[in-house]
Amino acid sequence: MEPLSELYSAIEAHSSGNAGLLLATLVLGALLLLLSLHRSKYSYYSAPSPPLRAPYWLFGNVEMVERVADRHRLYTEWHERFGPFVRVRIAHRCMLLVADPAAASSILVKGPGYVPRKPSEYTAFDVAHGLQGYNGMLTHQDEGTWRAARRAIAPAFTVSEVKKQYPVILGCMGDTMHTLDTAIAAAGGPADFDIEHHVLIATNNVIGRGFLKLPEGFIDPEQQARDVSFIMATASRFICEPWRWVGHLYLPFLTAEDRRMWSARRRLAGWGGSIYELHAMPFLKL
Repeated sequence: MEPLSELYSAIEAHSSGNAGLLLATLVLGALLLLLSLHRSKYSYYSAPSPPLRAPYWLFGNVEMVERVADRHRLYTEWHERFGPFVRVRIAHRCMLLVADPAAASSILVKGPGYVPRKPSEYTAFDVAHGLQGYNGMLTHQDEGTWRAARRAIAPAFTVSEVKKQYPVILGCMGDTMHTLDTAIAAAGGPADFDIEHHVLIATNNVIGRGFLKLPEGFIDPEQQARDVSFIMATASRFICEPWRWVGHLYLPFLTAEDRRMWSARRRLAGWGGSIYELHAMPFLKL
């Protein structure tokens, strides 16, 4: 009888164990159900994404973005095709394009005061357009230097400051229109213009004269516009043709394009450093 009672005890213990396991499973299932009911209404990874094109699977959608002149139109086409949320992959990082501002609150998880010190997008920009040994304006700096730059520059771009600089904006755009009118008169009729270049010059003037209040002649806005346009176009090719970037990184003086790229980057880095010293250095002493 003793072996039989031991068998019954073992069966009872096994049944109790199974019941406990079943109960734990049910509790876990209930918790997961509650979480699924109370989680955000939008699932990030369920967002539709534009199909990748060969042979750029490794780089994601970057080739599609970099090869169009009007990215806004491309994004609009994606939203018309896929809906208000579109997931785009740039290399190993995914980003979400939101067409409906009212829907943004359902997916944002950080408040308006959340400003990461070194967001990867800025870091990638600095890597593509920066220069070794030169700090970016807002990234790749020690904590004190970074905060000084933020404190110095942030007040220049408030809504009240934008309203205050409206006459400067009109003046800079007026200068641009005068330049175009003069060129048309000299050509004796219709002429070809690089509108993006002239708009970039006007933007540089607005930021320099108005928001940052740089002294006259502190920078050359036309040269700066040429450098920025050239660097952006070259860096875009680096993304689609990474072997060019590797060549430029290790043999920066091999070709005429590489030498021009190096000179343009040095000028931009020098201007950036001068602006930083003018505006941010006083904040380091506070």
